[in-house]
Amino acid sequence: MSVSVMKTHVGRGAGAFIEPKLFTAERTAWVCSPWLSPPFAQRLTSMAKKGVEVRVITSDDSINHDSLKILRDAAKPERDLLGRVKKDWKPPSLDYLIIKTGKPEAAERGILVHAKMYVVDSMYAVTGSANCTEAGFYHNLEHLLIFEAPEEVEQIEEDFATLWKLYREQGESVVKEYYEPLPSRILSSILERIKLRPKQ
Repeated sequence: MSVSVMKTHVGRGAGAFIEPKLFTAERTAWVCSPWLSPPFAQRLTSMAKKGVEVRVITSDDSINHDSLKILRDAAKPERDLLGRVKKDWKPPSLDYLIIKTGKPEAAERGILVHAKMYVVDSMYAVTGSANCTEAGFYHNLEHLLIFEAPEEVEQIEEDFATLWKLYREQGESVVKEYYEPLPSRILSSILERIKLRPKQ
């Protein structure tokens, strides 16, 4: 077992511990953030088009209007001048869950998106208070937990996978929109690992 190297950050500038790692991911970039700024949504979809598995949990809050359009547009097939789907087009490796915020019963049941989690390449993870926005990354006073030890990153990755599964199980009463064109072998293997683990 490796020695814990968890770090913390309190104050402004949380993005210095998230942005450089998140947007240079080579295999996976998983984000759970109630609010998502358009520039960051654009960067995430660009990564997905290059083959990085991008997985986003966010909300349908009105502040996300432009960002949700970016996610949706990225999932649409590219078309030629005649409106035909391009033959070489393939879905980006982008999966997203958009969780409803406007339902009183959702708030009462405690199933709104509130967690902020970032997991990169199964090697780096951050949790805390910072949304994936310019304010969260650079202006607000935030608190972060930063993980690099393999066992700790694996735990946060499992927590993200579990959160994804729990939201999916809530169905249309909670999930406004769901996009997962191709099953993720990574997510599936993590969920299988969790299921097979002996209960303590």
